[in-house]
Amino acid sequence: MEHPYEYTTLLHFMPYQVITGPPDYKSVETQGQIMQVVQNFVYQLPKVITEKLQGNWEVNSHNIAFAPDGTIMLSILLQRRRT
Repeated sequence: MEHPYEYTTLLHFMPYQVITGPPDYKSVETQGQIMQVVQNFVYQLPKVITEKLQGNWEVNSHNIAFAPDGTIMLSILLQRRRT
């Protein structure tokens, strides 16, 4: 029996340069800058999924991580029903 869904992963790296100065993750200013960068990408996400992947993909889960140099890494697990 085949699994009813197929999956793919979308990875997006947002460079350190978008944050001014060394990342201080406790700082309200840094948190605001990070949220703005992530928000800008998330607003474009439906278009990215539609144009790059084609089909009825939906977000299953997501994760955000930070590299030591401040790079923001956003990973998104997408799923759709097999046809």
